[in-house]
Parts: sequence; structure tokens; C-alpha cells
Amino acid sequence: MNTIINRRQFGLGSLAGAAAIGGGGVALLTGCSSSWITTLENDLPQLVSIASSIISIVALAQGNGALPVALAPDIAAAAAELKTSLQALQSAVTAYNNGKGSGTLAAVTDALIAVQTSAQNVIAALPAGSVSTPTETAIIAGIGLLITLLSSVQLLMPGGAPAPAVAKARTRAVVERPSMPDAATIRTGFNAVLQLHGFESAMIK
Repeated sequence: MNTIINRRQFGLGSLAGAAAIGGGGVALLTGCSSSWITTLENDLPQLVSIASSIISIVALAQGNGALPVALAPDIAAAAAELKTSLQALQSAVTAYNNGKGSGTLAAVTDALIAVQTSAQNVIAALPAGSVSTPTETAIIAGIGLLITLLSSVQLLMPGGAPAPAVAKARTRAVVERPSMPDAATIRTGFNAVLQLHGFESAMIK
């Protein structure tokens, strides 16, 4: 049975993830304030792979007639933009680790926001209305994982969220000791969705 998701609601809700997390309901935080940079370093390669996978999904769906020919170029272009934005974020993270100055932190923040915008562009390129096809569900799954992780990271970045929200989240993290998903968890979760919907060849490694 296909899950029905409203595309516009998903897009708006996902990009508001950091605000929702600040309300105290997150399960993707750690008690260490420096964990955000380690998480980005470890998980960004998987997020880049997700963007590449989405490009492959579009090509496969177009080839078998599951995606209207008129829509495929825009979705593929948006996914390629997302991949480029993620690679720029990787470069910003490397620069931050090399210098750790306020300028490099600002560059990471800007790059992260650019990724979120690119992710929204992928959602906007999908057909309007409710999303229920296997192709769209697979794409939504990838974007959802990406935005959830990056919104959680953004909360723990210096200056990434209002101080009360950060304090509340860190206090809860210390008590409950949840953890951000690692690369293996991201890979397994996304691949399970792809396998379920017949996109095994687009699974990430």
C-alpha cells in the first residue's frame, strides 16, 4: 500500500525541522556540543550518494514510463543541484576543520542552508498534489532523511538555534542519550525504501 503524502506540506514541514526540533521532540541529538561537525564529516558522503541515487531513480522511472517525460528533466536538474550543494557543504566542513574561525563557521551555515533550499527545490519539482507513486515515495524518503539529519545538526551548531532551544535539547540528550543516525543507518534505511519500491539498482553503498 502506498503512503499518501502532501508534497507541499512535506516541503514546508521539512524545512521547518530545526524549529520543530527546538520544541523538544527530537531524537537525533547527542550531548556533545561538537558532535555536529563529526556527524557532518561522517554522514555527508552518504547524503551525496542519496542525491546521486535520486538522479538514478529519475532516469529509471523515465525509462520505464513511471515518470512523465515532461517532469523528469526538472527533477533531475533539482537533484543535481542538491548534489552540488552537498559537495559545497563538504568543502565548507573541511575548511572549518582546518581553521575553525568565525568566517569558516559562517560558510558552513550558509552551505547548510543552501542544501536545505536545494532539497526544497527537489520537492517543488515533483508533481503537485498528493504523492503516492513508488518513484515519488523513494525520492521523498531520501529528502526526508537528508533534511532530518541536517536540521538536527543545525540545532547543535554554534549560533544555529536560540540558546534556550539548544539548552533544552542538550539537557534532554544527556538524560535520554539518543544519537544521530550514522552512515550505516542512513544507508540501510534509504536502501530499504528503494528495495521496497523496485529501485534496487539505485541503492547506495
